[in-house]
Amino acid sequence: MGPASAVVMGSDLVARADARLDQLGRRLADDLELFTRLLYDTYHRLGAADVSRALRRIQEIGWEVGAAFRTVDVLLSPTLAQPGAVVR
Repeated sequence: MGPASAVVMGSDLVARADARLDQLGRRLADDLELFTRLLYDTYHRLGAADVSRALRRIQEIGWEVGAAFRTVDVLLSPTLAQPGAVVR
Protein backbone atom coordinates (compact mmCIF):
# COMPACT_ATOMS: atom_id res chain seq x y z
CA MET A 1 0.00 0.00 0.00
CA GLY A 2 3.06 2.18 0.17
CA PRO A 3 2.56 5.87 0.92
CA ALA A 4 -1.17 5.48 1.62
CA SER A 5 -0.59 3.17 4.56
CA ALA A 6 2.15 5.46 5.90
CA VAL A 7 -0.24 8.42 5.84
CA VAL A 8 -2.98 6.51 7.65
CA MET A 9 -0.63 5.06 10.26
CA GLY A 10 1.14 8.39 10.73
CA SER A 11 -2.08 10.34 11.21
CA ASP A 12 -3.21 7.73 13.73
CA LEU A 13 0.07 8.13 15.62
CA VAL A 14 -0.55 11.87 15.85
CA ALA A 15 -4.14 11.43 17.04
CA ARG A 16 -3.21 8.82 19.65
CA ALA A 17 -0.21 10.78 20.92
CA ASP A 18 -2.29 13.96 21.25
CA ALA A 19 -5.07 12.11 23.08
CA ARG A 20 -2.67 10.43 25.49
CA LEU A 21 -0.74 13.61 26.22
CA ASP A 22 -4.04 15.42 26.90
CA GLN A 23 -5.12 12.60 29.19
CA LEU A 24 -1.85 12.82 31.14
CA GLY A 25 -1.74 16.60 31.13
CA ARG A 26 1.73 16.56 29.59
CA ARG A 27 3.35 18.54 26.83
CA LEU A 28 4.56 17.04 23.57
CA ALA A 29 8.23 17.87 24.15
CA ASP A 30 8.25 16.07 27.48
CA ASP A 31 7.04 12.64 26.52
CA LEU A 32 7.96 11.34 23.07
CA GLU A 33 11.13 9.48 22.19
CA LEU A 34 13.23 11.08 19.47
CA PHE A 35 12.15 8.82 16.58
CA THR A 36 8.49 8.95 17.58
CA ARG A 37 8.76 12.74 17.77
CA LEU A 38 10.25 12.80 14.26
CA LEU A 39 7.31 10.75 12.97
CA TYR A 40 4.88 12.94 14.90
CA ASP A 41 6.30 16.13 13.40
CA THR A 42 6.25 14.65 9.89
CA TYR A 43 2.66 13.44 10.00
CA HIS A 44 1.28 16.34 12.04
CA ARG A 45 1.65 18.50 8.93
CA LEU A 46 -0.77 16.36 6.92
CA GLY A 47 -4.09 17.84 5.98
CA ALA A 48 -7.47 16.19 5.88
CA ALA A 49 -7.24 15.92 2.09
CA ASP A 50 -4.03 13.88 2.40
CA VAL A 51 -5.68 11.45 4.79
CA SER A 52 -8.80 11.25 2.60
CA ARG A 53 -6.72 10.42 -0.49
CA ALA A 54 -4.83 7.74 1.45
CA LEU A 55 -8.03 6.14 2.71
CA ARG A 56 -9.47 6.16 -0.82
CA ARG A 57 -6.32 4.45 -2.17
CA ILE A 58 -6.46 1.78 0.52
CA GLN A 59 -10.12 1.15 -0.39
CA GLU A 60 -9.15 0.82 -4.07
CA ILE A 61 -6.47 -1.73 -3.20
CA GLY A 62 -9.04 -3.68 -1.17
CA TRP A 63 -11.35 -3.80 -4.19
CA GLU A 64 -8.48 -4.98 -6.42
CA VAL A 65 -7.54 -7.75 -3.99
CA GLY A 66 -11.20 -8.72 -3.60
CA ALA A 67 -11.59 -8.93 -7.37
CA ALA A 68 -8.59 -11.28 -7.56
CA PHE A 69 -10.38 -13.70 -5.22
CA ARG A 70 -13.23 -14.16 -7.68
CA THR A 71 -10.97 -16.63 -9.48
CA VAL A 72 -8.64 -17.66 -6.65
CA ASP A 73 -9.72 -19.68 -3.62
CA VAL A 74 -6.51 -19.64 -1.58
CA LEU A 75 -3.50 -17.37 -1.34
CA LEU A 76 -0.28 -19.12 -0.34
CA SER A 77 2.59 -17.04 0.96
CA PRO A 78 6.18 -18.32 0.92
CA THR A 79 6.94 -16.48 4.14
CA LEU A 80 7.26 -18.60 7.28
CA ALA A 81 8.17 -17.68 10.83
CA GLN A 82 10.50 -20.67 10.92
CA PRO A 83 11.84 -23.21 8.43
CA GLY A 84 9.26 -25.65 7.13
CA ALA A 85 9.12 -29.29 8.18
CA VAL A 86 11.25 -31.71 6.19
CA VAL A 87 9.06 -34.09 4.18
CA ARG A 88 10.63 -37.43 3.26
